[in-house]
Amino acid sequence: MGRRPPEDNTPLIKLFRGAGMHIDLASSTEEATPLFRRGPYDIIASDINRDGDPQAGIKMLRMLEQYQIDVPVLIYTESFDPERGVDRRIFAATTVPVEFVHYVIDLMERAHLGSL
Repeated sequence: MGRRPPEDNTPLIKLFRGAGMHIDLASSTEEATPLFRRGPYDIIASDINRDGDPQAGIKMLRMLEQYQIDVPVLIYTESFDPERGVDRRIFAATTVPVEFVHYVIDLMERAHLGSL
């Protein structure tokens, strides 16, 4: 439970690409690490539970800190319990697709305003 592989998000990916957003997909932190290091991102979206590791998303946050990558992180997952605590690097977490879209729009507006 809690695993949402990138291919499960095809409708959202099509929506964002249709809005002109560039999206890179990775199924693991190991796949994503070279992507993080090569170029700046406006947003990083992740699940908490990946590759059979229920803390994979949290470990990714530590990796971002290690490489001093300061990008807002959205958690989009099938199950999320904020009662367990929320890492300071997490901008928002949701299990609801429409909420996720709203968070992405909010962050993209902020990124755009910051570049003016």
